Amino acid sequence: LGPGSLYTSIMPNLLVSGVAEELRKSSALKIYICNVMTQPGETDGYTASMHAEAILKHAGRGTIDFMLVNNAPISAELRKQYAAQDIYPVAVDEEAINALGIGFVAADIISQTDAVRHDPDKLSRNVMRMVYDFRVN
Repeated sequence: LGPGSLYTSIMPNLLVSGVAEELRKSSALKIYICNVMTQPGETDGYTASMHAEAILKHAGRGTIDFMLVNNAPISAELRKQYAAQDIYPVAVDEEAINALGIGFVAADIISQTDAVRHDPDKLSRNVMRMVYDFRVN
């Protein structure tokens, strides 16, 4: 699941009749790719666990097996630019994520040029590694 806006991209798909139920029933590895930055008016103050908790609340337990979260530092210059718009990095709260009963992987999954974005190559490498590790173990 993801990446994308929690309430305007991800949740609407999970609220379509039958989608969340089929996702929960699936034996596939279900990975949620957490947002890197908060979104004003949508996820102000949200931590990584709060993103996952919102999905579990609306779509049910079993919708997420693992989360993929960013652990790469964001440059001071970009932090300042984003802070001027009330946008901040999503804090990774490991204990709270574990308390939800889902696993997580923290990795450098971003690209930083003039904005902070998920890097497609880094994402694909990490997702493939997670799938491989899950199947092997």
